[in-house]
Amino acid sequence: MIIILGSIKAFCYTHVSYVCIPFCKEPPLFLSSPSTLPTHCRVAKVVAPKKARLKVANEELAVATKELNAKRANLKEVQDKLAQLQEQFEANMKKKADLEHQVDLCGKKLDRAEKLIGGLGGEKDR
Repeated sequence: MIIILGSIKAFCYTHVSYVCIPFCKEPPLFLSSPSTLPTHCRVAKVVAPKKARLKVANEELAVATKELNAKRANLKEVQDKLAQLQEQFEANMKKKADLEHQVDLCGKKLDRAEKLIGGLGGEKDR
């Protein structure tokens, strides 16, 4: 019987395989016969580079995710600041409209007062 222990491939007897199992990080892959070994070797040659690329891609993903989270936090701060400035803008626009209304009202009162004073100026002569 063939036992594959991590990267160690060896022909072992059944009673030896139970002794080898504790030294293995992963459970051993039992092969039914030595003729399947070339198939497993070919598969391992195909899968190993893919596993390496997957590991690199996962590391790059972790870095990109960390950067994305930092950018999202920065974006949140900017959006909060923008919301605060928008509230200030709306409050100031309301204050501006109120002041323009007061200026218009004051101008009308001033015109009425001038007309009243002009009208009362003739009463002084009588």
